[in-house]
Amino acid sequence: MFVHCPIAHPHGGCARARALVLLHHCSAIDVSTIQYASKQREKQRKLKVKSKEAAAALESQAPTKRRREPSVAWSKQKDQKARKEKRRAKKAYDKKVKETNAPDEDEWDVDDLASEARMAKKLKQGKITKAAYEQHLMQDTL
Repeated sequence: MFVHCPIAHPHGGCARARALVLLHHCSAIDVSTIQYASKQREKQRKLKVKSKEAAAALESQAPTKRRREPSVAWSKQKDQKARKEKRRAKKAYDKKVKETNAPDEDEWDVDDLASEARMAKKLKQGKITKAAYEQHLMQDTL
């Protein structure tokens, strides 16, 4: 029976590819049951298989450890945690809002300079006295 193999294996051509395809179809073979030709190696294999089976039997018989369920905290503790978390969130939110709405130092300096310039202009025009001008400057520095 010759089957044309459309698969070409990169290391061995079509014959090796056919063998791989056939091997893939014969995956029902249990490799652990194949015996060694050497009696000594076969004896070692059997001992290894028996020890694996014994370990599996012990493992299946051993009681499984039950995980301890975490204890439930008292309701007071839960409430305190919730309140504390709420306070932290509010504090963080207030801080964020304060930072976004607070004027920069540069804006304060510009406002002060503009106010001083207006007062100097009024003093020059004679609308206010020198004492009122100096009083205004003293208020700005505080």
